[in-house]
Amino acid sequence: MNTMLVQAATIALALGLLAAPAVDAHGYVLKPKTVYAGQTPDGPTGEHDSYKVLPPPSGVSYGGKGTANSVAFKTALQASKYKSLKEFILAIEDPRYVPKCAGTAPQTLPDKIEFGYPPYNIGFMHEGPCEMWCDDTRVMADDNCAKTYGVYGKGPAMMTYDKEKCVGAKEFTYYWLNVDGARWQPYINCAALSGQGGNTNNNSTSPSRAPTPTQGPSPSRVPSSTPSPGPAAPTSAPSPADAEPTTKKPKRCVRKSDD
Repeated sequence: MNTMLVQAATIALALGLLAAPAVDAHGYVLKPKTVYAGQTPDGPTGEHDSYKVLPPPSGVSYGGKGTANSVAFKTALQASKYKSLKEFILAIEDPRYVPKCAGTAPQTLPDKIEFGYPPYNIGFMHEGPCEMWCDDTRVMADDNCAKTYGVYGKGPAMMTYDKEKCVGAKEFTYYWLNVDGARWQPYINCAALSGQGGNTNNNSTSPSRAPTPTQGPSPSRVPSSTPSPGPAAPTSAPSPADAEPTTKKPKRCVRKSDD
């Protein structure tokens, strides 16, 4: 009887661990050690109605899941005034929740950027595009980072980028947009750089203990429940004066990535 109880408890624990990432495991940049402005290192900087912040072209819908929505987002972005994911995210996000890295300890960059959620040994949990920037130079862009780098249950994602373009840069910034569903969540991590960039030889080809990220010096943390109005939707998507605000503060996400 005792053996059966132990087995039952073991099964219950295993099921709980498998279910937990769906509740709170979005991932964040582990190397270099980054600054964040959300409530938690892996928390989004906001939540937005996709149809209001980026109206889709005729024949395009955001009604699908991650893979389909990643394709739809790419099509809509190319048809919009925005030239990059970074430009789009900064246009729709509340500036209070964009992390600031100025004044933080400068670092050198690893050969590969590590992204994941260490407690559950995962890379990406949601699908969507991502970009990396060194100052004003884009050094990496991918239309669906989860598809390219997602390594669920196998440690952090080891992401490639053009490290040589970071020589002399003072700041590294990572932008990621979760497009699972019709409400999109941006994620932003940044790190101050020493300016050495590609001259360093800090190889990160294998996972290691993740450094503790730093809370960014934003005016206030992003609450996890009650939303507040964010920036207005882009001018290409006017809405009635009494429409619901396009920006809501982050909530715990329960969506899983769609393979």
